[in-house]
Amino acid sequence: MKLKKSRFLLGMATVGVLSASPLFTSSASAVSFLGTVGAPIDGTVNGVTFSNFSTTSTDARWLNYFLVGTETPIGAQLGISTDATAVTAGSYDLSYTVTSTVPINSISLNQSASSTITVKNVSTTPGGANIPGFPIIGVDSTIAGSVVPNLTTAYVTDSITVTSNGFVSSVTNTFAVPEPLTILGAMTAAAFGVGFKRKSIKAEQKESQKV
Repeated sequence: MKLKKSRFLLGMATVGVLSASPLFTSSASAVSFLGTVGAPIDGTVNGVTFSNFSTTSTDARWLNYFLVGTETPIGAQLGISTDATAVTAGSYDLSYTVTSTVPINSISLNQSASSTITVKNVSTTPGGANIPGFPIIGVDSTIAGSVVPNLTTAYVTDSITVTSNGFVSSVTNTFAVPEPLTILGAMTAAAFGVGFKRKSIKAEQKESQKV
């Protein structure tokens, strides 16, 4: 009886540890305030770090745009937005570094704008050439994106051009990464494949010895 109780408690403890693990829980969306374009703050959201922000634009309205990092079910987002006066005709830019604990699968942008073109450049070195699939271009309030070759570090520059009578209220950049359970599943499948192959080889060896 004591043995059964011990096994039961051990089982419950194991379940408790697993359920508390981030691999088996879906946390609520986390939001991190990363300052403004003119006074940025490095930050990490859902394993994705945004850092080394810079801009060549001097427009006071652009410098006051907020930078917000948001955790999403597929990775992390970097939002550039204003709740005051939106920038109008002119050219604006923001460069930053993105690093991730797991490879990034894809990068996309979604903006709320009119008469605006945003060009997203992504390279593996600061100021380097675009990786395959980039640049991507967002026109007005559209979504644009591309798959990336599993980067863990990316150097990004968003170049925004607003034409006459246009405006841009926000630009949302999404960096998709594999979910922990997806990674765990891939690792389990790989381990199972190796184990199965070993068993097959041993079985074949036994059969050949019999002959």
